[in-house]
Amino acid sequence: MDQQTDYRTRSDTQRSDPPPLPAFPKRFWMILFQTESLFKALAVRPVWFSMLAFTALLSGITMFLIPAEAWEEMLRTNMPAGQGNPMAADWIPLFSAFGAMVTMLVGAVVLSCITYVIFVFFRGDEATFKQHLSVISHSGIIMMLGAIALLPFRIASLDPQFSFSVGTFLSFLPEGGYLHNVLMSLDLFSIWAAVIAGLGISVLDQRRRWAPTATVLIGLVVVVSLVVGIFR
Repeated sequence: MDQQTDYRTRSDTQRSDPPPLPAFPKRFWMILFQTESLFKALAVRPVWFSMLAFTALLSGITMFLIPAEAWEEMLRTNMPAGQGNPMAADWIPLFSAFGAMVTMLVGAVVLSCITYVIFVFFRGDEATFKQHLSVISHSGIIMMLGAIALLPFRIASLDPQFSFSVGTFLSFLPEGGYLHNVLMSLDLFSIWAAVIAGLGISVLDQRRRWAPTATVLIGLVVVVSLVVGIFR
């Protein structure tokens, strides 16, 4: 047996005590400051539902708190003159909150399926789908923090779609071009979450390293931005 095999694959006589599962509130600061320790604990006990439900709920609440005036401004900007219905804007915060929660819930499952196929079926990692789902669900903390951080900017600018992206810092690029649209779609919090998830997935198999795994996940973010840039 490979000498680098960790406690998850050692025999019972050789196995060290696995790290305990951190309490639910503790995981929020561990994802930022003790990331590897958190994922080592989650590798043993891959819990996921409570964290995914909580981050989805908080993300939905941030969308609901965006005032109706912001949605009205968005409707006036994006719809032809005379076709907008200001009354519809009153319902948009509720629909957006629901949409954000569903997107985060379904997105985590879909992304976990993708990472499981890439890293287990194609790369040959030793990991379960539940472990991948746990990693992706806890990486969603970064997206939730992003939604909270962006809320004051979205309220102040009356722009529900305001984001911090690569394009935000490249304002000299001409607007309306494909490159501009792609860079505006490269959300910095998504990239950060991909790096965190890369570490989590690499922890699941002791043979793997963080950098190559995170590179693949960042590549997925770029691919999505390339597609979104066509329709933005």
